[in-house]
Amino acid sequence: MPVTKFDTPEKYKYQNGFGSYHESEAIPGALPIGANSPQKPPYGLYAEKLSGTAFTAPRHENQQSWLYRILPAASHQPFTAREASSYNTNPEGNKLHQIPNQLRWDPFDLDETCRWRFLNRGTTWRVGYPNRARESSRSTE
Repeated sequence: MPVTKFDTPEKYKYQNGFGSYHESEAIPGALPIGANSPQKPPYGLYAEKLSGTAFTAPRHENQQSWLYRILPAASHQPFTAREASSYNTNPEGNKLHQIPNQLRWDPFDLDETCRWRFLNRGTTWRVGYPNRARESSRSTE
C-alpha cells in the first residue's frame, strides 16, 4: 500500500509482497509479523512450511510457502485398539500401553529466576520410558 498521500485516492487494493512472494489473510492479524514460524502464531494457528524445491537447489532458488492452518495437515482421529494378529510383536503382552495419538506441547513459560549464563538450570525432565530388558529407565530432557 502506498504511504504517500496522493490527490486521487487509490481505488485498488494490492497484495503485500516482493519478488513474487505475496501474502493474504482471511482474518486481519492472522499472519505473524517478523517471523515465519513463531512459537505461538496468532489465533492459535499451526505454522507449516510447504517446500516445492528439491534440497539440492541453491538457497536463493528455493521456493516455499508458509501456511497457517486451524488444524495441522498431519491431524488425525484418535487411534483405537484392535485385536492382535497371529504374530505377536509385543512380548510384554498387555503390560505396555502405547498411545500413538498425535501430541503437541506448547512452549514452556520462561523462568525469570534463571540466570542465563547457566543454561542447564533451565533443563527439566519431561518424559521417560522404561527399558524392560535392562530393568532401567531413560529420560528425555
